[in-house]
Amino acid sequence: MMKIVRSTSSHASAGGRGLQQWIEGQLEGWLGLVINREKTRTIQLRDEAATLDFLGYSFRYEKDRQGRPWRYLSLFPSTKSLDKAREAIRELTGPKQCFKPVRELIQELNEHLAGWKNYLVTAGENSGRSTTSFFNLIGDG
Repeated sequence: MMKIVRSTSSHASAGGRGLQQWIEGQLEGWLGLVINREKTRTIQLRDEAATLDFLGYSFRYEKDRQGRPWRYLSLFPSTKSLDKAREAIRELTGPKQCFKPVRELIQELNEHLAGWKNYLVTAGENSGRSTTSFFNLIGDG
């Protein structure tokens, strides 16, 4: 899915359309990708409720934590991404695993959680959300 993000309404003019056509041309021509026109949309990311979900992350502007009048771009794991992680953990620890040796089960679970932690480190550092909060997700949802 391709999403073209415009940060200001002035980009909605003919110049913005030209930029969109150029990006589409580069993706389809130079990179040889096929754009799914039904899933592609243009969003105003600076709008209050706008969120962009892409590659397991959600992007959105949030109010400044110090109460200043500006907003900053926040990056954090998407809901869909966390739901998939929860399901994988349930599979690894579910009743079908009751005959697996505990050491093997723990090793598999640790490998899975370490992989997720490494993937989410970027989001934890940029959004101020601790990656350790990821480990609390088993009971969530």
